[in-house]
Amino acid sequence: MRCLNNLKQVGFGVLQYLPDNNDIFPACASRNTYGFQPEDWIYWRTNLPSYPVERSPAAKYIPSFSTNKLRCPADRDDSGRKATSSDSHAPYVYSYSMLSAPTGLGISSIFGGPQRYYLKQEAIRNPANKLMLVEEQTSHKRNESIDPGGSSSIIGDGRFVPGSDKMTARHDKRGQTTFADGHAENVRPRITDTAKFSVPTL
Repeated sequence: MRCLNNLKQVGFGVLQYLPDNNDIFPACASRNTYGFQPEDWIYWRTNLPSYPVERSPAAKYIPSFSTNKLRCPADRDDSGRKATSSDSHAPYVYSYSMLSAPTGLGISSIFGGPQRYYLKQEAIRNPANKLMLVEEQTSHKRNESIDPGGSSSIIGDGRFVPGSDKMTARHDKRGQTTFADGHAENVRPRITDTAKFSVPTL
């Protein structure tokens, strides 16, 4: 329940951000593909002290913000993150990521680089069914992953890409998510691979 409440509050922060920013969703907080953008929904890099997490665009709107709201209480093992984070940005130490897509056509926007993409809230069809924030897998342990002992990706940034990234299964074989209408729900992890839930404009 604490994790679900976290996701509800983080989702509230994202949705409250929109009216002050032309109803455009923040950037995805990618590690390498798009790199750092001041519009990232979360500032997670420890090598950018001018952009601390508490000044993240979404954090400003989360009631009584603390970093505990960015991490599931059952997320206790950082070994997988550390093993896959060899650059200067340091591991991503939070549990939640924002939906993106290989082509950029996810809920999160892209503000930098040659292929810019801005998603407005009004462009989302059936927001109650569209994933916005996902509790991503942090290990391949049997009680946490739908790919136990496998090679699927471990959370490494604030960006969730359906297909290559996987939702955790730590909540009785389910994961937690916030949908684009702001409600949080306990769901089966494989819905992240379904366009009905992952492509906001369908």
